[in-house]
Amino acid sequence: MSFHEELSRLALARGWLRLLELRLDGRPAASLYGFRYGQSFSFYQSGLDPSFAKLSVGLVTMGLAIKTALEEGAGEYDLLHGAERYKFLWAPEARELRRLELYPPVWRGFLSQQAVALGRAARRTARRLLPSAGVLERRAGQTGRPEDLGAGPAASARGPLASPTFDALVLDAGLRQSLVTVRSLGRRGLPVAALETSTSAPAFSSRWCQQAFVAAADLGTEAYLADLEQLLDRTAARVLIPSHDGTIALLRRHRARVEARARIALADEPAMDVAVSKERTLTVAEGLGLRMPRGLVVRDPSEVPAALKEIGLPAVVKPSESWLGAGQRGTRVVSQLVTTADEAAAAVAELTRFGGVTLFQQLLSGRREAVSLLYANGEVHARFAQWAKRTSPPLGGESVLRQSIAVPDDIGRQAERLVREIGLEGYSEVEFRRDGAGVPYLMEIKPRLSASVEVALRSGVDFPYLLYQWASGQPIDKVETYRVGVWMRYLRGDFMTTIAALQQRGRPGVTPPVAAVLGFGMSFFRPMAYDYLDWEDPRPAFKAAADFTRYAARAVMSGKLYRLKKKFA
Repeated sequence: MSFHEELSRLALARGWLRLLELRLDGRPAASLYGFRYGQSFSFYQSGLDPSFAKLSVGLVTMGLAIKTALEEGAGEYDLLHGAERYKFLWAPEARELRRLELYPPVWRGFLSQQAVALGRAARRTARRLLPSAGVLERRAGQTGRPEDLGAGPAASARGPLASPTFDALVLDAGLRQSLVTVRSLGRRGLPVAALETSTSAPAFSSRWCQQAFVAAADLGTEAYLADLEQLLDRTAARVLIPSHDGTIALLRRHRARVEARARIALADEPAMDVAVSKERTLTVAEGLGLRMPRGLVVRDPSEVPAALKEIGLPAVVKPSESWLGAGQRGTRVVSQLVTTADEAAAAVAELTRFGGVTLFQQLLSGRREAVSLLYANGEVHARFAQWAKRTSPPLGGESVLRQSIAVPDDIGRQAERLVREIGLEGYSEVEFRRDGAGVPYLMEIKPRLSASVEVALRSGVDFPYLLYQWASGQPIDKVETYRVGVWMRYLRGDFMTTIAALQQRGRPGVTPPVAAVLGFGMSFFRPMAYDYLDWEDPRPAFKAAADFTRYAARAVMSGKLYRLKKKFA
């Protein structure tokens, strides 16, 4: 979207832009987007209202566009790249396009070349294995792409959807847990739609995503809320399932407004106030007698020397809340490992510049385990535990290689006591770290579906569906057992973890380079399920792989692997 916005502004300023619209009875029926440069008119994109499709409005609009170009004095109407059948209704000949690719004769160039080749192979395989776009259009009631939301003539003129009611609207469709949710509910026959701020969300490609929507506004902003309210008015979605911290913060600020239209799959506000704040969570945990890493609250860099004296180095600087700021410019912040006084001061300065406070804690680098619960009406309906063999970043962050385990007695009891004390209904994941003696220490609690939730579903605990049952007011299933020993891997994240281990060699808790590379390779020989990959629904996996491969190739060529880590962290 940002590319088109920037390009169209530049083209408009220089007189190149051409936006043509066909109206029938005052309603926008089709539009066409192109450029007039020199003697050529270049057709770029077009779209139509599906309700007018039987009238061939796309064909008519193209013909009128060609007529307009000739009247302007253009000597050529160029349909640009692509061999779509409709183009040969107009073009008597086609030019041969050739691509010249140059790669530097070093390892970076070789990796980039292989990444590009892999991406092309994935797209070719997808075209052979997956249904055609026409099938997707009929299934989703779309024209092969997500529907854009936002102000403007096209948006305001749209009529009601063919199937106006959805049981669930899954927000933050670009996240892995959102794809898991779409699949979970769709498999059970529930009509599901998804919303994101870009068209690249893998969940949009799922066979169970009946309608995909793209918000015109940035995530977490008031404009995004306006788009969401417009969508709820049109679709009558019954339950909203958010997963991104920014979306959750926005919904909480306007909870009464949104809940007048749909139920939100989040705990009530008093419980959320505690759960999203590490400082408040640890205060409750302390009252229950749970062990926590030694730590201090640090509000600004001037307090760092005292924290260093008390806690020492290495240490971890954590934001009290993962999403800071409000209005138009919130941001997600993450914990940082620090090994020097300068790093500590810089981390505190960075994490407090958006507001809030930090927790300056001792470093624990032992085994990470997490307990997930579905709690409602004083009863735990499902329990699940996993341990993380590798995470991204290497010390902390999301798990990229994890395994289901039986719920350990110690952390199982502690997690349940904490959730009951907070009154945190719905889904939650309580994270612990063990020290060298195997003693668990509470790290944090997440009051939303976590990125690693698919390993629970593959093991037999369908948390997205249980969460939907709770949020919609239905009776909630009781899950007593699940399979242990199920491995799950987020391949893209594991790749980035390995790269990070090479770049951060020697830092506390980071796997040595040789061991990191060997571990990454040996994991391919272990029976394993992979995030995104589901042979009943393969399209999202190909979409995710193609997007990552394309971006990775560019990052490797430019030598900016740090940018790759930032985008896909």
